[in-house]
Amino acid sequence: MDEEVNRGRISPSGLVQSAREDLTTAKKVYLSRVDEIDSWINTLDAGKPYWDNVDENALASTYSGGSAIDFLGAMAKQTKSIRNEAEGSNKGQISFNSTAQVYGAITLNANVSIFHVDEFDPHPLKTIVNNPGRDAEYARKFEAFDSELGRLIRQIHQTFSRTTSHPSKSTVPDIRQAYDHLIRCLVPADDDVRAQTWWNPSPKDKEDPNRVTRRQRYRYAAEKHVKDMSERETLLAGVDHALKVYGDLNKLFHTEKLVDNDKAQATTKAMLEVLYQWADALGL
Repeated sequence: MDEEVNRGRISPSGLVQSAREDLTTAKKVYLSRVDEIDSWINTLDAGKPYWDNVDENALASTYSGGSAIDFLGAMAKQTKSIRNEAEGSNKGQISFNSTAQVYGAITLNANVSIFHVDEFDPHPLKTIVNNPGRDAEYARKFEAFDSELGRLIRQIHQTFSRTTSHPSKSTVPDIRQAYDHLIRCLVPADDDVRAQTWWNPSPKDKEDPNRVTRRQRYRYAAEKHVKDMSERETLLAGVDHALKVYGDLNKLFHTEKLVDNDKAQATTKAMLEVLYQWADALGL
């Protein structure tokens, strides 16, 4: 598809299809990356029945649903960049990150917590996203980057593998702490954020107008540490999703009621994919 990729002109299903077509074209050129591209295409195909059947207007009317569609647009933009690179005369070394896996996590999370689609069978997509071998690989990457972060990631994986009454709920404090720790590593001082030309005090925050928000730290970390423009744009397009998942983790952490295990697992897995996307974007 050569149309401009944006939420207003292409449906969620169309964005997924556009990404698939672009990757299929790129695969003909980047023969050494066929396995990676095929994995991305397989993930798109496993999640596409959800986007084919979702009520777009109902989904987009919610904050989280609109953010999910925005991410699909950024993903389609990224795959179009990959295709354009493949078709260009000066072919460079393309960069892959965890966009496909984040797409999978967003799709599963949307089906559980935003808009359920009866026609969508999530199990094929869960099989792709929930990969123990992949989890071990990223645990090693995080350990090399920061020992404490690596410890938290391994602890999360170990909790998931244990037979407990509610393993997903048990991982919530650790996954929330892991996200906070990663951002602290990337943004050690809030004054660095305040020094950016785009930062301004918040007139709505009467108690502390100079407070730096999670969204602002996320933006600063991406702009400072992620050099590849396509990866940075896709990462930034996922900020609403990341903050929504963080908010869901807070609710799960503070509730004393028994929560739905599937929802807790989807939320934890979604945050793991956010962390994995950061790992790839940072080149860990």
